[in-house]
Amino acid sequence: MKKQIKYGIILAICALLVSCTTLYTSVITVTEVVDSGMKQWAQANKARQTTPEFNLQVVRLHDNYRAAAAAAQFSLKAYQASGNATMLVTALQQAKDGAAPLIQFIVTILLPPQADALTTQLAKATKP
Repeated sequence: MKKQIKYGIILAICALLVSCTTLYTSVITVTEVVDSGMKQWAQANKARQTTPEFNLQVVRLHDNYRAAAAAAQFSLKAYQASGNATMLVTALQQAKDGAAPLIQFIVTILLPPQADALTTQLAKATKP
């Protein structure tokens, strides 16, 4: 009986560690998606495929994302200090909430394959 309890506890700890690693990776992936989207916007801007108003909106949305990313970073540090997985989930949600409007706006100027790739990457990164 004691062996079964120990085995169950070990399995539960392993499951928690795997889920936390997945969430941490998801936060990083959100950052990579935003980076990719911003690079694609920069290329479109350089090719004069955007308007000044569009560029201003991208800058505003990116500022919002940066604020959300700062909050996510704080949550990640709190997770590292406490080990509380709830802080990791909070970090992912904060990063997602900041990234989604920015990516949704940028994809409006991209070719469908590029837009689909960014949208799909963000969706995969932020699946619960």
